[in-house]
Amino acid sequence: MVSVYALPCLRFSSRERALIKKLTDGKALTFPEFLDNFYVRYKHAKFKQFYNYLVKHREQVKFAVYPDFRYDLHYLLKAFSHINWLFPLHQRKELDFALKHDFEWIAMPYRDAWRDYSFWEFLDFAKQHGLKTWILGWWWEDFPRSLAMVDGVDTTMPEYYAYKCSKIWLSFNKAVESLDPPITKFARNVVNFHKAIQPFLNKERR
Repeated sequence: MVSVYALPCLRFSSRERALIKKLTDGKALTFPEFLDNFYVRYKHAKFKQFYNYLVKHREQVKFAVYPDFRYDLHYLLKAFSHINWLFPLHQRKELDFALKHDFEWIAMPYRDAWRDYSFWEFLDFAKQHGLKTWILGWWWEDFPRSLAMVDGVDTTMPEYYAYKCSKIWLSFNKAVESLDPPITKFARNVVNFHKAIQPFLNKERR
């Protein structure tokens, strides 16, 4: 079951980050505790910014996504050895790299187009090699029990529904339009998501 989850966004204001910590009793990670690598679509362009954040927030970062398709940056694992590094597994063949460099976590991109394996194969990879599992950008509202099958997730659902859809997220596949200010909708979405995820949290491992 999920032992850690994150509501990440580099663009969050200090107010939004404070709300996440307050409304989830500190259970949900956010930036900079969880540091994304700026997504695969940016490829190498954002590595310098990513590295600068690692240095600037060194003591605050708890989980970080290793740069996609960069097999020359494993020095980061030693330079920032206190961080839980998530290896973003896009291709089956990358598993060899993750094992060679002793990653404890492998992370599955949520979008099918960004990987060449299924969720069930992902779970098999982890089981075979004793690895912990993370879903990057979890959005399986039709499949919430997947949360009970992995060790960690991050999601932008509370943010997306509040700011992009102007909706209050009530539960999986349930949302209503709202005229409340965006920050109010965001706060309610954070609370509701935190409540919805409770049955899938492994509280003993926290």
